Parts: sequence; structure tokens; C-alpha cells
Amino acid sequence: MALVFCLNPAAVLLNPEMPLKDPGTGWHLVTGRLVLETGRPMTEDVFSFTQAGKGFVGGAWLFQAAAAWCERLGGLPLVTAVCALLYAWVPVLLYRRMLAERVPAPVALVFCGLAFGVLMVHSLDRPHIVTYLLFAWLLSTLWAFRRGDIGARAVFIHVPLMIVWCNCHRGFAVGLLLVAIFAAASFADRVVGRRTTGWGPTRTLVGLFVAMAGASVINPWGWGLHASTAEYLGMESIRYWNEYRSPDFLSGGSAVVAFEVMILTLVVALAFARARLDWLEVLLVVLFLHWGLQSLRHTNLFAIIAAPPIARGIWSLCGEFPALARRLADMGRQQAALAGGWLQIGCASATLLVLALRCDGLFRRDFDGIWLSRGAVDYIEAHMGNFARPFNTDDLGGSLIYRFWPRLRVFVDDRNEVYGDRFILDEYFAVREIRPNWREVLDRHGVDSAIVDSGSVQDTLLGSAAGWRECYRDGRNVIFAHGPNAPIQPR
Repeated sequence: MALVFCLNPAAVLLNPEMPLKDPGTGWHLVTGRLVLETGRPMTEDVFSFTQAGKGFVGGAWLFQAAAAWCERLGGLPLVTAVCALLYAWVPVLLYRRMLAERVPAPVALVFCGLAFGVLMVHSLDRPHIVTYLLFAWLLSTLWAFRRGDIGARAVFIHVPLMIVWCNCHRGFAVGLLLVAIFAAASFADRVVGRRTTGWGPTRTLVGLFVAMAGASVINPWGWGLHASTAEYLGMESIRYWNEYRSPDFLSGGSAVVAFEVMILTLVVALAFARARLDWLEVLLVVLFLHWGLQSLRHTNLFAIIAAPPIARGIWSLCGEFPALARRLADMGRQQAALAGGWLQIGCASATLLVLALRCDGLFRRDFDGIWLSRGAVDYIEAHMGNFARPFNTDDLGGSLIYRFWPRLRVFVDDRNEVYGDRFILDEYFAVREIRPNWREVLDRHGVDSAIVDSGSVQDTLLGSAAGWRECYRDGRNVIFAHGPNAPIQPR
């Protein structure tokens, strides 16, 4: 178990930039600072000049405040270490469920590693790690209850956890959906006579759903958070962000390869395994596979749902090879005879935290060079007066906010709920996609400069447009000024 726990911390140590590669991490941390300073969630936009003062429902204030508090204590390294340790529990929960379902430790370890290959793409310092962790925990609890391994009282631990969940990330909605599906399945089993345990399990699951739904209202916006979440999921503009697009099976990276391998292994497990899956498990696998194929963001949920039944199916298939099955079973019994690994997990956690606080060079201490180059940062710092209303692309917004707010306000970032469909699709995309009215949009917002990626279409456009002058360029970013008197950085 300790080895499974160490998968994510090891990945973070090997690739220190990975947890900070999400464009939104910067504004999450600055929002958290404001929460700590004011004692309340941020409800109006203060980061952009295009939406200044606009009200919105954030939904992640608790995670943001906790992350900012960690940053105050130990900078970005401590934020990264704490997030890595939280996320490390997701494969552990999968591993423990596989062992509870009689999968030998070696087989469980292999498929936890495969699932982590999918999960690793979202090993980021962002609130969604709370959703993946609490979703995996809730799923394990619900299956243990359905198997009869735990009593009714044990499932209600997720009621107070829902209070945490709904104040950390909008993904709490999938937790409510999961409980509703289990309750409906329990009802259906009772009606058709699949189970003879009476109505007790159904009443428990319905009660759990009602209690968790009630707990989800304990947030600064009440039911408004639910309405805002539904509105957000219905936004057209989010379909243009990579995480909401279908996985790219041609060039999507190692996580998409792991996702594809999981799908193919699932087919093998379903086709050749001796033991049949619970019909509810088949339903969940199909449902979350559908969502995973629609959106890269949901491949993690599929991995959490599918890894245990895949492991059971492959273990069942091993019965066709008696010698191999006996050897794996013996290794599993030897592993079970060892200590549970809690001490090793505690030591690994303490070690990572000490490394984050004491050792320079193991963790990133800033965002410079990830989205915004150090040279661009220095240039903006030296000529701050020229960036009253800069145009920037959404991927640079978080880094600009983290590095320069409140002295600089951005044109846009990746907070769709703040900017709304009309601004993103009609105005921001007019510049991003070089539509005929791009100049009209920039003039309407009084844009005086631009910070974009080198080699981007905006680089090509502004480099040849009348009234725009290149001020700085490196391999990552290029900066333009609107007007003839902009200072030029010597090359």
C-alpha cells in the first residue's frame, strides 16, 4: 500500500513543473489570499479589466483559502507537496478496494499503476483533486455497503465530507449523482427480486442522498451553487478548452495511452473473465466511459470506476493458468501478512513535507518559465506603466494574476463562469481566432498592449498590424505595445 501511495509524490519529485502546469493555479492562489484577508469568499471580479466588478459564484473558496494558507507557511513547494499527498490517496483507495474484492496484491498493484497513468494528467495544484479523492472514497464506501461489508452508519461519514466537498469544488454534484444511482439500483434490485435483504439498504441510500443533498447547501451561496454549477456545465465556451474536449488518441500523451489501455483491458476482462460483473458495475463503467470519451477531464472518473472490475476480471482470467494463479495468490497472502503500510505512508508524507520546506531545487518556487517566461516577467516589471489594459490569451491569465495583480489586470483567464459565453465566444475568440472584428474588440476595451505566445496567430497578426509595435520577444512569449512610442527591449 505504501508503494501505491508513493506513486504521485514520486511523479511530482521527478517532474516538479507538472503540478503547476494548469493555467488557473495562479488565480486560485491569489483568490485564496483574498479569502484569508477578508474572511469571506470572493463574489466579484477584481482580476480583469473587462469584467471588473461582475458578480459570480466561485465554489472553490475553501480549497483556495487552504492553498493560500499553505503558501503563506511554505510557499509554492508546500502547496505542491500537500496537493501531491492528498491526490496520492486516490490510488490507495483503489488498491484497498481491490484487496477487499479478493484481488491479490500483485494484480492490484499493476492495475493501480495503470489507473494512476490516467490520473497523473490531473495531478495539479487545483481544487479538482478534492473531487477525485472524495469520489473515490465515496465509491469505495458504497460498494462496501452493497457487498454487506459495512453497516448503514458507516456510509454517513460522507455527509460532513459533502460540506467540505461543495466548498472546495463544483464536482460535488457527481457525488450526489453517484449516491442517487446506487439508491435507484438498490430499489430496482428489491423490486425485481435480485436481492432479499429487504428495504433497509434502499432506505439507507435514500437517506444518505437526502442528507448529502442537504449538506451541499451549507455553502456561502446555498442552492445558488447548484444552479451555478448546472449553468456552468451548460456553457458552450467550456467545450473549447482542452480538458473538456474528447481525448486525442493520436497525440494525447501518456495519460491518453493509459486510458486506451484501460478500455482495451476492460474489453478483455468482460469477454473472457469467468465471474460476471454486478449489473450496476456494468452500468457505471459504461456511463463513465461515455463521459470519458467525451471529455478528457472525465477520464479520471472512468479510471476510478473501472480499475477494480478490470483487476477482478483479469484475476479471474488468470484461473486459466493455474501455476500463475497459485503464484500470484501466494504473493498476495505474503503481502497481506505484512504490516498495513500506515507507518511507511506517514514517514513518506513527513519526508515530502520536510523536503518541500527545507530543500531548495526539488520543487518550483514560482511560475516563471512555465507559461510566462522569466524574460517577459522582467520586461513587464520594468515597464509596468505600459500595461494598463493588456490583451492576453487565457493560458497566460493565471500567471499574470499571480505575478502582477493588483498592479496589472488581465483581459481574460480561464474562469468561464466570470466571463460568460458571450464575452468568450464573441469578443475574446474574435482576437484569438483572428476574426474580421478583432481590432474593434481591442479598441472597445481600450487595449494598450498585448502579451501572447511566440509563434501564435496573435504574434503573426500583431506583428504585421498597423499601430502595433513589438517590444520584447523570446522563445516563449512576445510583447506588443499599441502605439508608436513603446520602449523596445534590446535583443
